[in-house]
Amino acid sequence: MKANTAVMVSFLLMFSQVLFAQTKRVRTIEELSQAISSNLNNPNWEELDKLCIQSVVFMKFDLNKNGELENITFSKGAPEVVKAMLKTAISSVAVKENSKQLRGHTFLQPFIFIYEVGCSDALEDRMEKDQFHQSLLTMLSFEAPLSKPLSCTILSPLMQSSKR
Repeated sequence: MKANTAVMVSFLLMFSQVLFAQTKRVRTIEELSQAISSNLNNPNWEELDKLCIQSVVFMKFDLNKNGELENITFSKGAPEVVKAMLKTAISSVAVKENSKQLRGHTFLQPFIFIYEVGCSDALEDRMEKDQFHQSLLTMLSFEAPLSKPLSCTILSPLMQSSKR
């Protein structure tokens, strides 16, 4: 019974995030990055506040010739709650029909995050949370392996933090 309740609560939280995300129609790279950023407004703070980590997640996605999102993938090791938040934000972006600048391209979106509410005061806990260097070293190591060399546009980094 508890497992079913947990699944239902998770589903409702994700569904509520989708409802609150506003669809943004974009035409330029700048508008694309701004739309993703503005749709990070409804994170699951209850889950994020359990984390003790400073890191960067790279989200790779394609916009096909029809302006539809495809092949959304994240750098390996990204926390599930962060991936869910980024999926919600990117899923609410729609490309305008006359946006030739965006269609048929691959994009890499860095997301810098610092979540420290879940940290204890132990020195080891504070030292282990810093994953920036490892994230940058493995920035092109995605959950879905690259089948060809990556030719993409890197968007301006997004950032979010939660500290004590």
